[in-house]
Amino acid sequence: MSEYSKVSWSEGMFIRPQHFQQETRYLEQLVRRRCHVLRPYGWGLTHVEIDRELLSTCRFGLRHCAGVFEDGTAFALGDGDGLLSPLLLTSAANGAVVYLTLPVRRPGTIEITAADGAVTSARCTAVAVATPDTHSPDGTAAEIDVGKLRLRYALGRQGAAPSELALPVARIADVDAATGARLDDLHSPPVLLLAASTALSRLIIEVEGLLAQCGETLVRRLCAGFDTAGPTELLLLQSINRHRLQLRHISEHGLHHPEAVFQFLLGLVGELATTASPSLPAADSYRYDHQDPARSFAPLLAAIRLYLGTPHDRGAILIPLVDVGDGIHHAVIDRSDMPRGSLFSDASIILAARADMEASALIQRLPAQLKIAAESQIQHLVNAALPGVKLRPLAAPPRQMPFSPGTSYFECDRAGPLWKQVVATESLALHITGEFPALVLEVWAVRG
Repeated sequence: MSEYSKVSWSEGMFIRPQHFQQETRYLEQLVRRRCHVLRPYGWGLTHVEIDRELLSTCRFGLRHCAGVFEDGTAFALGDGDGLLSPLLLTSAANGAVVYLTLPVRRPGTIEITAADGAVTSARCTAVAVATPDTHSPDGTAAEIDVGKLRLRYALGRQGAAPSELALPVARIADVDAATGARLDDLHSPPVLLLAASTALSRLIIEVEGLLAQCGETLVRRLCAGFDTAGPTELLLLQSINRHRLQLRHISEHGLHHPEAVFQFLLGLVGELATTASPSLPAADSYRYDHQDPARSFAPLLAAIRLYLGTPHDRGAILIPLVDVGDGIHHAVIDRSDMPRGSLFSDASIILAARADMEASALIQRLPAQLKIAAESQIQHLVNAALPGVKLRPLAAPPRQMPFSPGTSYFECDRAGPLWKQVVATESLALHITGEFPALVLEVWAVRG
């Protein structure tokens, strides 16, 4: 006979506690088997709230936690069941994962023990609870024993016994006796809902932002005319708009299972790979691990960043800059980049700039405080306070260039004697003055 067989009820039978226990086991197993096939990875946390005040005293505890263990056992800490004793943390906990454990259900073993009972393998502790009679007018309360799950914290998987289920809840980054413990914010426990994981929620918001910024750039190109954007950009914009709206829905509701979101991002990466220049990364790098979902999403996020920031045309060449002192940078020209003659005569020279300041301020100030000229002329222009090659702000980068969020773009004016000297000497130098916090400059040669 199966331990989970249905009770054969009949009139006049002598009812024992075992009948109700067997009926409970049957119903619980029925629910588990029915729910198990509804979707994969049907276990994890649905809500978790960590006591941050305890971390400052090198202890770990949960204010509230709810979810489902791998065997289908549902639990909720903080819903009248009381909280667990905090876990003391030392420097040995650096990088360790904190688990919530529960004894495994074993056929024929004691499941409920008294509060002071010696049965350590029991899953529940008997607790007396005053329960009202909700089917009578007076609602008389009676004290009955109920089973409270015997949950506890374990530091590391080795801290849990082989006879215990273990569910990850957090990872300790480091522990300092003076400042307290710090959690790894990039770690995500296994969850059933996206909203239950701060790390995964932030990741989805980041992807949505990347799509929005890239989409805005493509729209500006399309509005400028089809001479600056081709069919590839149209296909890319179509994919971006569709996935961005769906991601916004996923992010706002937070009720999607992480594995379903993982599948969605797989589709996004596949579509982006269709229009991007580099080949699709190895499929083996995209594996979903429910025990550590954040690690599963990391390769997908890296691929999305790569595809949204990769040129869709090989007509863009990045020219390295070398700091030669006194605020002057020289462009390093690779002669292999000039198969059809001078790079400066055949290509448009685009300056990409970003800094920790408003884009409008950068666009307004940089052309006036940046001098561009041939290497032989730059020092003279600086000493004489003369202007260099003119810079013209661009609403969007050329389609051949990679997209970079928060970057402003300028095109060098190729008219005038200063640029003729750049072409003649096949050299380029820059000089920057003024305050531009965390300024990053890139020089690109764009053909076509």
